[in-house]
Amino acid sequence: MDSKQQSVEAQVVELARNNKDLVILWLYGSRGEGGYNADSDYDFAVAFKSFPQNGAECQLRPQLLAIDWCKATNLSESMLSIVDINLAPIPLSVNIIESNQVLLCQNDLRLINEENRITGIWNDIQWHQKHQLSRELQ
Repeated sequence: MDSKQQSVEAQVVELARNNKDLVILWLYGSRGEGGYNADSDYDFAVAFKSFPQNGAECQLRPQLLAIDWCKATNLSESMLSIVDINLAPIPLSVNIIESNQVLLCQNDLRLINEENRITGIWNDIQWHQKHQLSRELQ
């Protein structure tokens, strides 16, 4: 990990720690997997404490957070993205938790619950795909 990445990650962890509505912060993608170059963007996933009833607010919340973090870290908006783990498609969520790059966890039970929820849904999807394929082959 280079010093710029360490600096950005440290800044983002501090921003997340100071946000009272964030419980968990993951780094995923090429930087989370260690296969990045200097031009690679930063992909973060978060778990929020609250769940707004307004669907638009739920969708916009990670995007607005990304804009704030870009300003705070002096990164362009194309260099940092944030997804809400509770709204992300399951294949992406699996990738996030399998990257195993939890940068901040303020509630271990919530982390375990998120991992179990995502893994359970993914296992269900895999089971149904396998059985659908076997029925089609008969």
